Amino acid sequence: MMKTYAELFQLKVLIDGKPIQEYHRDDRTFVEGRRGSNFSLELVNLTPRRILVHPTVDGLSAMSGKEASRLDSDGYVLHGFQNAVIPGWRLNDDEVARFFFAGDGKSYAEKTGKGRDKGVIACAVWEEKVIVVPDAVYFASSAPCAGDIDEESSLHTEMNSATMDWMPSSHETKTSGNIGGMMRGARKREMKMKKRAVSTQNLGAGFGERTKHEVHTTTFDKATDEPAVVATIYYDDLKGLRAR
Repeated sequence: MMKTYAELFQLKVLIDGKPIQEYHRDDRTFVEGRRGSNFSLELVNLTPRRILVHPTVDGLSAMSGKEASRLDSDGYVLHGFQNAVIPGWRLNDDEVARFFFAGDGKSYAEKTGKGRDKGVIACAVWEEKVIVVPDAVYFASSAPCAGDIDEESSLHTEMNSATMDWMPSSHETKTSGNIGGMMRGARKREMKMKKRAVSTQNLGAGFGERTKHEVHTTTFDKATDEPAVVATIYYDDLKGLRAR
């Protein structure tokens, strides 16, 4: 069963570092974009464990700029209760190209001819596989007789040795990530919403100026093949939102 956002993850769209107002209808979240405005994505881990987040904008991976695919193998790893602000399309480990709201025909997806979900920001989120280590097992022994100093010293040594033998050994785990795009169910819901839309989508996400945004490589072993949640936010200009 898919978990709710409140249990695992939260996605926010920021303008000038502040979350913009959200509108809710039919279990969907909408935000208003304004042409030319830069925006960022805030990814929030609501759990004490690490999670893996693969963001997509207009159907394109924010990590590579390519069409989101279930074979994608990269994303952002957030530690427990950590949040991360992603200002743009990933260029390398040091830079991104800023997200901005672009008018019709000027979005990155339209210019490259690759995007299929214009007006959709989504994050597929995976929990990390937990390695279960059994608890240590100890044994009890009768205390030595009073005044039996040599035997007490010998018994103390034997107990320490036995305790170390029973303690669980440390495990070095090498993990790897295998990130997909949006789940099939999320895509079906998006297609239904498009059919019901009164007007065409007026805004897309542009490929803006380069800016500094450093990341470091790590490893991650997903608990499941399918994401635990897919967080989705729909955006358009005011005219488009009113039409919906």
